Amino acid sequence: MSRGKILRRRRVKVQSALSELHASWAQLPRMERVERLRALIDEGFSRRAIARGLECSEGLIRQLLNLESLTAEEKQAVRDGSLSVKQAVRNVQARKIVKSQCQPKLDESGKATHAELPPPAAESAALTPKPDGQQSANRTEVVRKAFIDWVSSLNLIGPYLESLFRELDGGPWGINLVLFARLKPRPEEVSNGGEPQKVIDACRPKREIPSDPGYISFCVEWYGRWSPRLMPDPKVRRDVLYSVAAYFQKRKWLVQPQSL
Repeated sequence: MSRGKILRRRRVKVQSALSELHASWAQLPRMERVERLRALIDEGFSRRAIARGLECSEGLIRQLLNLESLTAEEKQAVRDGSLSVKQAVRNVQARKIVKSQCQPKLDESGKATHAELPPPAAESAALTPKPDGQQSANRTEVVRKAFIDWVSSLNLIGPYLESLFRELDGGPWGINLVLFARLKPRPEEVSNGGEPQKVIDACRPKREIPSDPGYISFCVEWYGRWSPRLMPDPKVRRDVLYSVAAYFQKRKWLVQPQSL
């Protein structure tokens, strides 16, 4: 069979897949849409061609493909409806901002230089002996539960609690990374075995608790002090943060806003 015939058959097959997707699009769950879109992309379809075939905007295709970067817990939250696509995309974009802030920059000679904001406690993670896998997983779960208890103790609900997690994730344009870098503990201050609640209490800022709007900033500073001490590995810290955020989001940020 000639190469031309092979390509035509392949094109017809893929076009048929696009037509089938169009027919079932409205009934497909969000994450299944993402999987079907990725299959078409891998077959060589452009986002523009897919958008034309599905009679939707290219922006929607990009938005859905962004969901591939969600954590497993976030994907499950999208599936069960506790996490909106809009918020999920914001989570992905926030992580990209944080990552870009932490990437090494190249000088004129092409050599990597440290970015202005290195990942908090990266050096601490390198210098601290790591426990074995099972112990590490158990420790992470203990810290996660302490994190949930800490957030619950702050008495923030609804949009205020949602705003807190955005700030803990770096804030607008990663501005809080400056604060987190400044609060990064010394290697000897990292606690791999201490009781999380005691570490959290000890890290509470030594000043009067302000009222709104300064209260969230107070909480962000508090988190910036205790989180790298209990979770020196930036990846673990980030994963636990998103896990705890998903925990509260699944519970509708604890209280549903009341309509007027």
